[in-house]
Amino acid sequence: MRFLIRKIGLYIRLFRIHLVSFVFPALEETRYSKLGKTYFDLEMFKKAIPAFEKSEESHDHLDLSFSRYNWYHLGFCYLNLGDFKNAAKYFEKYLKLRRDDTVVLGLTGWCYGLLDEFELALEHYGKALKLEPDLFPLHLEYSTILSLLNRKEEALRQLREAELHIENPVEKEFIDALALKICGDLSGAIEKIKEVVTKSDGGLYHTDLLPDVDPVIALAKLQREIGDSEECLSTLEYAYKEHPNDFFLGNELAFEYAEQNINLDRGLKLAEQAINCQPDNSLFLDTKGWVLFKMGRKEDAVVHIQRALSLNPQHTQVNKHLQTIKESS
Repeated sequence: MRFLIRKIGLYIRLFRIHLVSFVFPALEETRYSKLGKTYFDLEMFKKAIPAFEKSEESHDHLDLSFSRYNWYHLGFCYLNLGDFKNAAKYFEKYLKLRRDDTVVLGLTGWCYGLLDEFELALEHYGKALKLEPDLFPLHLEYSTILSLLNRKEEALRQLREAELHIENPVEKEFIDALALKICGDLSGAIEKIKEVVTKSDGGLYHTDLLPDVDPVIALAKLQREIGDSEECLSTLEYAYKEHPNDFFLGNELAFEYAEQNINLDRGLKLAEQAINCQPDNSLFLDTKGWVLFKMGRKEDAVVHIQRALSLNPQHTQVNKHLQTIKESS
């Protein structure tokens, strides 16, 4: 009920902005920024973007205080839509004016990681950790990127750094699992993560003990990596049953259905639900394309895969999927 009242209040505010700007024309940059912020608060990100962009055009990028405000919100608009390339672009602009924003530095690193631009991801995680070295999740992300670049010794050192900032024993166990993975002991890593998730809230998922990481998806990916498709599917289906509103988890389950060429109708529905939440998320578009390909709908699959590549040109998995579809023709 409180949420509904807040929404009504925001719509009233939106109406007032339009009315006041019509009766008493204000500076365009002010009016458009207010309009963009109202759309942003209503989670109408597609409409917020042109409003913030018009605010920028109105002052010809000369007022840095407006630019900083607009670029910050534009970054979060694109992030919420799943467009990590444009999110990183606007966060970078914002960071030129606000270099000490640890949250935005971390999010920019995360965006670059998803875009397979790993050196840029490391650069931003490193800057964030210099400002706030006690941020446990950033150490884990930093270590993950180093591992992807096969810089294993550095990745392990970063995990040891993370150990200095743990708040409970479960975090230590998760670090141990990641270390086992880096060292190539995937079976040991799986068993260790299973210990982590059994100490959760009664379900196979992250909890208050690990609020910023997602051990269930880490577990499923490891099970997929060692070829244990049965356990991977069991992990994801159990977790999604417990958390049916998690569209990231739903997308992961849809991808696994495509990988195993089963339950494709349900997989397509899950992929579409994820895309409804983040329409410009290249990973979600890739999943839908991969499901469509397994359904024999190659032309539709190519459309979605190419759309994913337009948003995320360097992503290895998406490029592999497109190549596989073309070679199957």
